[in-house]
Amino acid sequence: MSASPFAALRPFYVYAKGSSLFFVTESGKLYTAKASQAGGRKVEEAWPRPQQPVLALLLDANSSQVFAFGKDSFFEVRDVMQPSPCEDITGGLPGVEEPLRTVMRCAEILKKWRQSVKEALLISDN
Repeated sequence: MSASPFAALRPFYVYAKGSSLFFVTESGKLYTAKASQAGGRKVEEAWPRPQQPVLALLLDANSSQVFAFGKDSFFEVRDVMQPSPCEDITGGLPGVEEPLRTVMRCAEILKKWRQSVKEALLISDN
């Protein structure tokens, strides 16, 4: 009996979007397991950037979007990753302990990003 391909990913966090499954390991690697028409799933590395590991995940409960954060970039976890630069999530907020500090920094970055997207949409409508 062969070992499951998921055995090597432990420990990990999993997120489903449509028929795709995403796995983020504690070491910061991101994998996807997409359903195939033949049945089953093939595990593939979705974020092949070892110099930029995923440091945090944040779920937007209102939109059900999941965002992955590296030290100075972030992206929505989906079939096609499109990273955006951001402030260093490992700094700032002195006096706030981990992991709350990182969560607060990521939420702050997402809030600024969403505001800039809204402003860009308003400008393009005029």
